[in-house]
Amino acid sequence: MNLDDWRRQIDDVDSAIVGLLAKRVEIAREISRLKQSSGMPILDREREIRIFDRVRSLSGGVVDTSVVDQIYEAILTDSRRVQAVEQTKDLEVIDDCSLTKVAIQGAPGSYSEQAALTALGSDIEIIGCDTFDEVFALLRSGQVGFAVIPKENSTVGEILSTKEYLKAIDLAVVDSLDVEVRHILAGASGASLEGIANVHSHPEALRQCAAFLNSEPRLKAVETTDTAASLREIVWQNDLSSASICGEAAVELYGGVILKRDIADKADNSTTFVVVRTTSIR
Repeated sequence: MNLDDWRRQIDDVDSAIVGLLAKRVEIAREISRLKQSSGMPILDREREIRIFDRVRSLSGGVVDTSVVDQIYEAILTDSRRVQAVEQTKDLEVIDDCSLTKVAIQGAPGSYSEQAALTALGSDIEIIGCDTFDEVFALLRSGQVGFAVIPKENSTVGEILSTKEYLKAIDLAVVDSLDVEVRHILAGASGASLEGIANVHSHPEALRQCAAFLNSEPRLKAVETTDTAASLREIVWQNDLSSASICGEAAVELYGGVILKRDIADKADNSTTFVVVRTTSIR
C-alpha cells in the first residue's frame, strides 16, 4: 500500500473514533437524567478512577499511558459538562451561551476557578465576581448556567460565607467535588518573611491558617474578598510590607515570590465545592 492508502485507513479510524465519542455523549445525557431523578451528584470519582484503570490496561503498551490519561481526562471532563448542561435544558435562559458561562466568587488563579475548571472543563467562560450576592444574581437572572460555590472545608468545617445562600429553595446541586487546598504565603518580588507586617486573604483562608498566624503575633490579618485577588493587588502595588495567603496558581499568574509553603493548620486541607443551578429564572 502507498501513503494515500494508509492515510485513508487513518481517516476511517478517526471517523469511527468521533462516531463513538458522539455515542458516548448521548449515553452520558441518559445517565445525567437518571442521576438527576435519583439525586445523585454528577461527579463520581470512584467510577472515574475505575475508568482510568480500565483504559490504561486496554492500551496494551502500544499507546503510552500518559497519552491515554490525557485523552480520557478530556473525555470525562466533557462528560461532566454535558451532564450538567443536560440538567439545565428545561430552564429558561437568556441565550444558549449562558449554559457555558459559570459564575464564581473570586479572581483568576483562585481555588474556585480551579474547581470550576475541574468540574466543567476548559471550554467554559468563567465570570469572576467580588461577592456571592453577585454570583447568585447572575445565576438567578439566567446570565450564567451554573455557579461553583465552596461549601465545606476539611479544616474549619462549613464555609460561613456561603452557608445561608446554599439553603435557598430555588437552587439545585448538580455536582460536588473536593479540591486540595495548599495555602502558601506569597508576596511581591523582593519581599521577605521578616519584612512582612500584614497578611491579606479571604476570611476562610485566614481561618484555615490560624495556627500559623498565631505563631507570628507581629502579623496583622487583613480580610479581603479573595485569595488570588489579594496577591494580585500586593504585586501590582509592589507592597513589600504585605503578603497573601493564596494558592500557587495565583503566583504563577500574577508573579511575586513564595515566602512560606503549606501554612494551613492541617496538611490534608481540602474544600468541597458544589456546582449549582437555579430551578427558576427571575
